[in-house]
Amino acid sequence: MVVFLVVVFAVWFLNSDFNQGENIAQDNLEEYHLDEVGLSFKYKTGKDGYVLENQDISNTNNEQLVQSITLTPTNDYQDEQERVGGEGSPSWSLVVYKNNLNQSPSVWVDTHPQASNIKLAVDEPKESVVSGANAITYTIDGLYLSKVSIVAHGGFILVVSASYLDESSQTYKEFDGWLDTFTFVTPSKLNGKIDIKVVCEGALAYMTFSSGEEADKFVGECIDGKHPEVIDQYISNFGLDGASI
Repeated sequence: MVVFLVVVFAVWFLNSDFNQGENIAQDNLEEYHLDEVGLSFKYKTGKDGYVLENQDISNTNNEQLVQSITLTPTNDYQDEQERVGGEGSPSWSLVVYKNNLNQSPSVWVDTHPQASNIKLAVDEPKESVVSGANAITYTIDGLYLSKVSIVAHGGFILVVSASYLDESSQTYKEFDGWLDTFTFVTPSKLNGKIDIKVVCEGALAYMTFSSGEEADKFVGECIDGKHPEVIDQYISNFGLDGASI
């Protein structure tokens, strides 16, 4: 009789409101989609999670800027709402740029020093992979220390970063776990047709020519179909099987 009651209690407990750990983890996990970019990711909400904000980019003069997102720890976000002035709290950020020239992360960083903050780097960029996409990672020292990952995918560059006070900060400890939730698919605006001129011009980032005339000649030949390997490589890099020119 005693054993039976213990078993009944155990079954009741596992299915009752007292055992909320797994449910809370699921209930507080949000999935965010950037359909144009072909990216989705998950993040925690609630008091131990983050508050996601889409930043207004309408007044920026950068035509390559697509979207800017900030995720701030909930407690820090609430503190910011209650105070006047002061610096922003450490947070995660995701800034998306067009990558019309199909540049690799390392090339893009060198040609966009302001957006990448590469001049503030305190270590050498290292090659990495984020959800199957090529990336480089490094640390910068600005207002706060920040871990930065530059990711290339589907005609876009993603600047993903985590600012932090020290390695015990929530934003530092949970950053790699956040990156692990990133899932890439073919961007919606790349389905169907490929802009061959953009692809051919983008190939110049990986080549050297003795003159501008030679580079222009190569692009013209590429557009005319004389360098099919350029298109094949682009389709392979961005998983665009089935796309047409």
